[in-house]
Amino acid sequence: MSVRDGFIYNVLAMGAIFPWFYVWGPAAFPNANIYWALIIAFIAQVPISLSYSFLASALPVDAGDYVYQLRAFGRLGSIAVLSGFVVCILEWLPISGWLFATLGVAPLFLSAGVQFGAKFRLLTQIGVAVESPGGTLIVSLVVNLLGVLLLVKGLRYFAYIQRYLFALTILAIAVMSMVFLQKDALLHLNTFASTIADQLKIHLPMLGNGFSDLVVADGINHKSTQGGGFGRLASTLGLVPIVWTSLQWATYSVEQNEEIEGAKIHKNQLIMLLYSAGAVTVLLLIVAASQQHGLRLKSENDPQALLRSFDAINWSGNGSPGMVEFSRRVLQPYPNVLAIASSGSLGLSVLIALGFLANAFQITCNCFIGMGKIITAMSRDGILPRPLAAGIDPRTNAPVRAYWAYWIIGVPVIVMYGIVPHWSDYALGVVTLACGYVFLLTALAATRLPTERFREDLEKSDIRAMPGWLFRAAGYTGTAFSFLMVASCAFLPQFGLRGGIPFLALAVIILTCSTVILSRKTPQPEPEVENTAARAAGA
Repeated sequence: MSVRDGFIYNVLAMGAIFPWFYVWGPAAFPNANIYWALIIAFIAQVPISLSYSFLASALPVDAGDYVYQLRAFGRLGSIAVLSGFVVCILEWLPISGWLFATLGVAPLFLSAGVQFGAKFRLLTQIGVAVESPGGTLIVSLVVNLLGVLLLVKGLRYFAYIQRYLFALTILAIAVMSMVFLQKDALLHLNTFASTIADQLKIHLPMLGNGFSDLVVADGINHKSTQGGGFGRLASTLGLVPIVWTSLQWATYSVEQNEEIEGAKIHKNQLIMLLYSAGAVTVLLLIVAASQQHGLRLKSENDPQALLRSFDAINWSGNGSPGMVEFSRRVLQPYPNVLAIASSGSLGLSVLIALGFLANAFQITCNCFIGMGKIITAMSRDGILPRPLAAGIDPRTNAPVRAYWAYWIIGVPVIVMYGIVPHWSDYALGVVTLACGYVFLLTALAATRLPTERFREDLEKSDIRAMPGWLFRAAGYTGTAFSFLMVASCAFLPQFGLRGGIPFLALAVIILTCSTVILSRKTPQPEPEVENTAARAAGA
């Protein structure tokens, strides 16, 4: 992989397609300024990315988070990575499948059903079926299997495919923004919604201008656009951790540093870990601005009432039962879905859907790539079964056994996500919290760079002339910002972690992982197998 491939990898890992910032954020904090929230979130990400860039330049190895924390904190450092990444990223397997189904396949069929007319209402019904729990379950199983089948061919082949996925994603965002700039965008949306309702025989009491007026009226009746007791500033700050659920993945390429040419050069790490976050921030700003422009109302009092009402009805359930069902099971208020509905064109709908399918598939592959490297490293160290480390394809360098093991373990998680009530309600919050404390501890690990634990590697790197205070400043600042994000996720009710169930589940995961790691003897290398712990500890 080249540095450009690493940059693309991180941009797609952050998911400019992620819908939560656009829907979850306004629903939780209606008074927030989304533009300032994006900018503040990027500023918070800067010291985190800098911390990672220093560590990655000093130690350009695979399984970055695991190696950095192992070096900085000893065996205790691997507990966070095993629990927060290896175990909890299993939840991303069904989530990525849900993205593929809900943001790509379903709206494409809905658009085809609308464009081809009533005689092809079967297409609309297929679209609704795909985004149902059963539909997303099947799609998730298939997409994850396809991801593994691609990855066993090696990262060099994947990087080639990834360039096309990236091009499709950027094209989709450009087309989507262009659609929202049409003067008839809102009219097309109203026509799209009413046509789908007619084809599915769903009664929606349309008002005035149609669907948009109905959504706004329903939101007003159920007070879904009220600020929830938060002022403008508090709401904007509350939205920042939600934005961070995207930007936090700017550093994910450190898990396969050995596959990236020039990974030991600090400038290259900045391109991949910091500039990628800036690029995604710009993309998110473009999408947000174009969507607000295209779907704004003529009302001087609240021109964004449509979006805020629709978001609250979908995410928080603040609406009439019929509207809640329609917004969750038929026409969901995610930017690309609304763009497809507002396009009035099947051709434009196809371009938008293909881009979101491409990014969703890349996110699926990301789960296996990063965890495959970490599982292999932990297996070499004896934390996980050693046979997993031996399953490296000598031709492609792909950790084949780790990929297949992760897929097998992930299948029950995908099934439970689809059939267990409320599983999906907690999944996003739990995985955000768990992954958040991994990023926090890696940022903290950067403060150890000027110590004996990293001295030998630091002296061989191109950042050896940098002052120690710079590493500490970036590390402690990144740790502080990460802590604020994680604490917000844990304690703000808007993040959905209500009650004791999600915290109990995470506590059990951490305790189990702690028992597994601390019960192991100090890792000993097998003959002819490089030992990651030995490399990280300088043994």
